[in-house]
Amino acid sequence: MIASFRFFHPIALALSALLLLAPEWSRAGSDALVRSGLKEWTFLTYLNGNNNLDPYGGINVNQMETVGSTAQVNVVVQWASESAKSARRLYITRDTDRRKVTSPVLQELKGLDMGDWRNLVEFIRWGVEQYPAKRYFVNIWSHGTGWREPEMQQVFETGVSPFDISPDDLSGNAITTRQLGMAMTEASRIIGRKIDIYGSDACLMGMLEIAAEMSDSVEYFIGSQATEPGDGWPYQAFLSRWTAKPDIDAATVSKLLARTYIETYSGPDGPKKDATLSAFDLKNISPVTTSLRAFSTTLQDVVRQSRKEVLRSARSSLQFTLTDYVDLGDFLAHLRNSAASAQLEAHSARLREALSSFIVANQATPRFQRASGVSIWIPTNRDLWDRFGREYERLRFHADTGWGTTLRSLAQ
Repeated sequence: MIASFRFFHPIALALSALLLLAPEWSRAGSDALVRSGLKEWTFLTYLNGNNNLDPYGGINVNQMETVGSTAQVNVVVQWASESAKSARRLYITRDTDRRKVTSPVLQELKGLDMGDWRNLVEFIRWGVEQYPAKRYFVNIWSHGTGWREPEMQQVFETGVSPFDISPDDLSGNAITTRQLGMAMTEASRIIGRKIDIYGSDACLMGMLEIAAEMSDSVEYFIGSQATEPGDGWPYQAFLSRWTAKPDIDAATVSKLLARTYIETYSGPDGPKKDATLSAFDLKNISPVTTSLRAFSTTLQDVVRQSRKEVLRSARSSLQFTLTDYVDLGDFLAHLRNSAASAQLEAHSARLREALSSFIVANQATPRFQRASGVSIWIPTNRDLWDRFGREYERLRFHADTGWGTTLRSLAQ
C-alpha cells in the first residue's frame, strides 16, 4: 500500500484494505468498569480522525486493545471518526479481536469540533475527573505541521485548509501552536500541577517553538522532527512495555516510547520507514533559551557581515519536509565549519551544552542520522518571513530568545 503521512498528502489512501477495520462500537455502559483507586498513570489520547487519517484510527485503537487498561494504567481515548460523524469517549479494555473495537463507549458527542482547543481541554478535564492517577500523559493523535500553517497550495497543490495540529475537516478548524500552549496551561490547572508528559502522534512537531509554548505547564514533551508514517505510534508494543513497569517515571516513559517507535520502523520484524522521535525535559528549557538569545544577538552581527555564509549553512543543514524546518544541532555544526565560526563558537558551545540536558531522547532511523533531536524555524527567503514572521513574533519562543529578530535580518 502506498504510504500515507500524518501531514496532508495528495495521494489517496488505499481505503479498501482498511475498511475491515472501520469503527464498530461497543455499547457497554460505564457501570461495567471497575476502577481500583488511584492508579500510577492515566494515558489520555485525543484521537482526531475527522480528516483523511480516519482509517488509521481504528487500527491504532485496536492496537491499544491488545493490551488495554491495567491495574495501574488507565488508557482513555476520545475518538472522533469522520465516517461516524461523532466523537466517542472510550475506556480501553483488553480484547483479542483486531478487526473490531470492543471497548465500552462512555459518552458519544455528536458534531464535536476536534479542531477547537477548548474541546481538548474538556476531554482532559473529563479524563482527570473520571480516571484520577498519580501521573498523566496527554497525546494528540492527528495531522501536524510544526509551529506554523503550511503553504499547502504551494507544497502539495491540494485544496485543504491550513493547520498547525489536529485539523477537523468537518468544521474547518485546527489547533494553533499558541492555542496548544493555552490548552496545556488550562490542563495543568485542572490537575493542579504540571502535566507529566505531552506528546504529538503527528508530523513535524518536534520543534523548540512548540515546546516553549507549554514550558510552564508540561514536564516532558514528545514530538517528531520528521513526518510520521500513517500508522503512527506502535501502541501495542509501547503499552506492553509500559504496563509491564507501570511505576516508571515520566522521563523513562518518554525514552521508552521514542526507542519503541524507532525500533518498530527500523527493526527486522517491522516496516522499514523513515522516522524520528525526540523527548525534551522542559525544566531545562531556560538554559536553552538564555544561550540562544546570546547566540542570536551575535548571529545578527554575523548576518550583517556574512549573510551568504549563514544562509549557506542553513540551506545545507538537515531539513524536515519544509525548507524552513531545520535541525538546530546540524545548523550549529554547519556554522562551525563556516567563515563565521570564530565569532559564534563560544555562544554555540554554550547552546550545545544546554541542548544536551534538554534533549533526553533522540531516536532516528538511518536516513536521519544527522538529526540532533530538535528543529527550529529558519526561513531563508523574504517570502516565508513575510508570510509567517508576524505570527512568529507572537510566540513565547521569540519573546524568550529574540530569534525572530535574527530571522528577519537573515531573510531580507
